[in-house]
Formats: sequence, structure tokens, C-alpha cells
Amino acid sequence: MPVKDVREGDLIYPIIHVEYNGTNITDLNIENFTVDIGTQQALINNISYNDTTAYYTLNITIPTNTEGSKQDIWVNVTYKGIWRTDINIEAVWYYPSVTTTTPVTTSPPSPGPGPSPGPSPGPSPPPPKVSNFTIDKDLIKIELKPEETDTQSIKVSNTGKTKLTITGRIQYLDGLSFFTGIGNEYTFELNPDEIKELEINFTVKKDQEPGVYPGKIIFTGDSLERTVLVVVEVESEKPLFDVKVEVLPEYRIVHPGDKVMAELTIYNLGKVGRVDAEVEYGIKSLDGTVITSEHEIIAVETQLSSIKSLDLPPSIKPDSYVFYSKVTYNGIVGTGSSMFSVVEKVKISLNLLAIIIFIIIIILIILFIYALKKRSKKQKSKKPRKKLHP
Repeated sequence: MPVKDVREGDLIYPIIHVEYNGTNITDLNIENFTVDIGTQQALINNISYNDTTAYYTLNITIPTNTEGSKQDIWVNVTYKGIWRTDINIEAVWYYPSVTTTTPVTTSPPSPGPGPSPGPSPGPSPPPPKVSNFTIDKDLIKIELKPEETDTQSIKVSNTGKTKLTITGRIQYLDGLSFFTGIGNEYTFELNPDEIKELEINFTVKKDQEPGVYPGKIIFTGDSLERTVLVVVEVESEKPLFDVKVEVLPEYRIVHPGDKVMAELTIYNLGKVGRVDAEVEYGIKSLDGTVITSEHEIIAVETQLSSIKSLDLPPSIKPDSYVFYSKVTYNGIVGTGSSMFSVVEKVKISLNLLAIIIFIIIIILIILFIYALKKRSKKQKSKKPRKKLHP
């Protein structure tokens, strides 16, 4: 998240990925989830699913608990009544809401002989207030042609209990995007429960090369960070093709060294007949670096759809990436793109692996002994009985 120093009644927004047999679960609702914080069950206000990142965001109200305790947040998921798993989200420091009590005044005893007593200790300081903020979107994707402009808005909400100084920075989109009238960086203040709407301007110069330009907008404040992914698709002024790219659902979250598969659809806009178009498809990082790419010559008459597969290098870093495509004919370019994420593989420590192997060996030994005893009983029962002679 991270979440720190929360109070009862606060809202938190854990983000989790739910997978079943290697397939992302996209149809879960609030009835499929329960959340426990420590020994208390938390109230789930709503659940939202992001098609781009393939992650669920939970809106949770903190329940009552013990002052100053460290608690674990557990998300329990039930899928079609046959699957249940516990996901440990994070440990948090937990404080109850502050209540005011009337102090009781007593008369101090008369001082006896000896040194005067020192000053009485003052009241203990209240627990620190929680800082938090949210943004209303996590992806901006737009299509532009040379000399076109577009404006998008982002709402930033202070959902914590303290005043925040927040800084927004646009990365990797120099010359293509800026905060309207300000530049690539903007710092502002937000009081608790205050919302600020920011305008992001996108513009394409006349000589901008057509292509897919990824980037991101990072908002930071009080050690918190929120990110909006950005993709700007720049096409020729009068494109001959409309290009759509869609990463297949089971490949929206992958590991280093895995393959990524996407459906590429090319629509001939009717300005030309059957033509051989040059198709480039590949994977870009958010800073615009091409990780891998392929080129083909494809005959397109009206519409063409195909599945394209690309292998990720084992050394690729966990992050968000863009599967992009450029279709070119006679220097005229159409573009398309789709986002996916690379995450680290779950590593099992050597100690845990040794314990698992030991348990498996013990189970096999028990099964072997049981089988031997069962076989021995069968053999005894088959021995012929001796006949008694008169």
C-alpha cells in the first residue's frame, strides 16, 4: 500500500491480485471478499477491478481494536464456492479513535520533611495522525495526430487527517505533456477532505514522428506515492488503418522470462484496397525503451486479426510495460497499444523448501508402512485352515 498508523473508522485501499490456476479472476464482487484486521472483521464498502492492471482495489473501514497494536490485514476470497485463500496484505500500527474524558482533581497530600517532589508527569501525547491521499484514475490513454491537442483531468483527494504538500511530476513525455500553464512539475497543498482537480495538457508538434509514447505521472506527499500510467498514440494526419491491440487476459500479469500474447486487429479504413502493409509490434518500457520487437509484411484488405507472441527477457525488471503496434503503408502510420505488468516470481527460501521436502518424506514413509501392514493382514487371512481328522 503502504498503510501506517491507522485509526478505527479510517478508510484504507488495499490493492490485491487474485489468480486461479494461472488465470486472473475478473468477475468477483463484494460478496466474494471478507477482510480481517487482527482478530476483528473489517467493513468492506466496495470493490473495484482495473482491467489494465488486473488488480482489485478494496475500500475498507477500519474496525475497533487495541491501542498501539500491530495488526495484519488478511483478505479472504471465495471463488464459486470451491476455492478459498488467505492473502496477507500488510502489517499496520493501529490506534483507536481519540476519546475525551473529564479529568479527576484530587488534593495533594501535605508535603512532609525532606526534598520537594518533582513535577508530575504530563499527559501522554496523542498518537500521530494518519496521512493519505488518492487519485481518481490510474491510466490515461489518448490518440492524437500532428498539431492536435487534448486535455485530461486528474482529481487528487486528501483522505487522511493531516494537511499534505503534494508534488506531481510527469516523466518520459517531454514535449508531449505538461500541467496546463505550469510545466512538468506542480506542487500544491491539500487540507483533509479537500479535492483538487488538475488539468494535464497533451500536444503533438507538426513534425512529431508517429508512434506509441508511454510515460507516467507520479504524485508524492508525506512518504506516500501514487502513479498514473500514460500512453500517447501518435498517428499520421490521415491514417489508412485503425489499429487495435489487446493483451490477452491471462497475460496481463506475467513474470520475467515469460511470453506475452496479444490480439492485433487491423482495420482498413477503405481509402485503399488490398495492400501489403509493414507491421511492427513489440514491447516498450515506460521510458520508451524497446525491450523486444518483430516486423512482418501483412496483406490487409478489409480487416485482419491475429495473435502475436513475444518473449520477455529473464532480466526484465518488474514494472508496467506497453505491448504496441505500428502499421505503415507508403509512409502513413496507424498505431495501437495495450498495458501489462511484470511481477517477481514468488521465491521459496531454502529453509522452507527443506521443511516441505521433509514433510513429504514423512508422509510417504507413513503411507508405505500403512501399505505394508495392510498387505500383511491380507496374507494372513488367506492361509488355509488345517483339517481335523477323527
